[in-house]
Amino acid sequence: MGAGSSSPRSIAIEKEEGGSGMVKISESVTRRLVGKHDSKDSHPPTIDEPQTRITVKRAIPDEQLQSELDKVRDHYEKKVRALEKQNREVHKTTVEQFAKAVEDVEKKFLKTAAPLVCDELQNKLMQCYRDNPNQVLNCSQMVRAYSSCVEHERGSLLKNSSSDFYLVT
Repeated sequence: MGAGSSSPRSIAIEKEEGGSGMVKISESVTRRLVGKHDSKDSHPPTIDEPQTRITVKRAIPDEQLQSELDKVRDHYEKKVRALEKQNREVHKTTVEQFAKAVEDVEKKFLKTAAPLVCDELQNKLMQCYRDNPNQVLNCSQMVRAYSSCVEHERGSLLKNSSSDFYLVT
């Protein structure tokens, strides 16, 4: 502090929980802070020296700090709301595009509904299953009849079909 090569020191003081917010310093430190240098300042302070209380003030008051926190919270809440709105719009657009794609695929590939084949045998077979839930082998003759009917209809459909139909197994 006296020579040109010394640099100022900075001291950070943290407030202790339950503390009074006061820092005690000696008279010699007070004189040095004020700029009055004595020759007796060269020795460290003793317990007998009277102490002066200086209140340490925070750089930012609690109210201002809370206000800043509220501003930051509001800012990010607005951003979250904007992102949620954007997400809803993207979701809505995606759902609409998906529905349109499904509709296009259905138009392309499900041009006509196939007629019911062996409808009467199918109904009799289903009734047999309902009547014999624990004895399904009683319906085996009906299953064979239904299967042969379906195979016969498939064969006749393939003979009479145009090039639009393909057999997929």
